[in-house]
Amino acid sequence: EYGLHARFVSGLIQQTFTDHERDGLLFPAVHLLDATAPHCPELLDAHIVALIKLLHRLAKEHAAKRQDTSAASDVDSGAAMLRTCLRLVQQMPRLLEVTEARKPCFQALVLLIDKSQDVDLLLEVLSVLRGWILCEGANAAAASGAMGASNLSLKERTNFILKLVQLEHLNSPELQRRFLDMVCALYSDPAAHRAHELVVKIERAFMAGLRSQDPQLRAQFFCLYDGSIGRTPRQRVEYIIQLQDWESLAGTFWLRQAVELCLAIVDPAAPVAPAGAALRFHTLAEARNLAERESAADAAANA
Repeated sequence: EYGLHARFVSGLIQQTFTDHERDGLLFPAVHLLDATAPHCPELLDAHIVALIKLLHRLAKEHAAKRQDTSAASDVDSGAAMLRTCLRLVQQMPRLLEVTEARKPCFQALVLLIDKSQDVDLLLEVLSVLRGWILCEGANAAAASGAMGASNLSLKERTNFILKLVQLEHLNSPELQRRFLDMVCALYSDPAAHRAHELVVKIERAFMAGLRSQDPQLRAQFFCLYDGSIGRTPRQRVEYIIQLQDWESLAGTFWLRQAVELCLAIVDPAAPVAPAGAALRFHTLAEARNLAERESAADAAANA
């Protein structure tokens, strides 16, 4: 009986997607999917392509209407439907395996990141990408094997993370906190350090964490930063002057980070002492005798 009901609902959803593909009256099908997916997750797999087509179209319409103040109510209703579609996407672990859906889904997400000002909508986009990038939730099982069609490639992960950095201009503390939390989780994962190329490419996102307004989050990033650099004074100074690219912190007082890197290797319990005779000043008598010997040597050389 349950299987018969599921087939009936699936057929009704498919018919709605087919009959109303042109006129766009697909909201009933999406709401029906949203209502039945928690109880019958396999229904989503049968409608991945149709749902992603709708997501792609809604994303383009949302981007086009964003600057049209006369269409504010249309934008609101479209954004609500987009949020529903994105919640469904999070429940589709097989989506990345479907070639027809993969590319339009990526295009829709990038378009929303570039054009949307709706923080609630962008939070849903971030939730989708977090699941893919960190292989969380419904995506964990798909990511358990080797890197393949069911996972994001290195280039795709890098591009999405660097795209998300630009959301900083929206001045949304919650959006920024959740993005940086994802970056911190990625850098804290030992598997990420094995993919050294990824860690290097998204350094700009990591450096954004060092200027976070959240003290606790900023401290987490600095702890990771401090642990990745040698502990001797020479190693620290060499890293600060020669190796680190400070361009991503150019708009901030980046010297603070440099100073903190130097102070982080100081043992507060150890007494402060000079590092040998090299730092000791000569007494006046010693300085006078040294000057006299140097003068005598110069005179002898010129004679």
